[in-house]
Amino acid sequence: MSSNAPTANSKSSKRVWDEVDERLRSKKWFTILAILVGAIWLLLLVWVLFFAEITKAVANDLKAGADLTLVLAPVLAAAAGVERLLETVFNTLEGAWHTMVAYLGYGLRWLKSTEKRGR
Repeated sequence: MSSNAPTANSKSSKRVWDEVDERLRSKKWFTILAILVGAIWLLLLVWVLFFAEITKAVANDLKAGADLTLVLAPVLAAAAGVERLLETVFNTLEGAWHTMVAYLGYGLRWLKSTEKRGR
C-alpha cells in the first residue's frame, strides 16, 4: 500500500503539518485576538467615560441665510465613512462565518470533506 502523503524526509514541495495542532493553534490565536480587541474596547470605553476631559463646546449662531449643506457636510462624510466601514466588516464576516465555525469546530479535513459532499 503506497501513501502519497509527503514525509519529513521527502523533497516534496508540500508542507507537512498536523491538522489537530494547526486547529489548536488557530483557536489559541483567535482567542488571543478576541481578548485583545475586547480589552482595547474596554480601555477606550473607560477612558472616554472616566478620564477624558470633555468640555462644553461653544455653539455658534448661524447667520441668516447660511448654507446648511456646508455646515452639515463634515457630519455627512463621517457618517458615510462609518457606514461603509461597518458594512464592509459585516459583509466579510457574513461571507466567511460558515468556514470559520466549521474550521474552529471540527477542523479543515472535515470542512473539505463536507464541501466535496455538497457539490
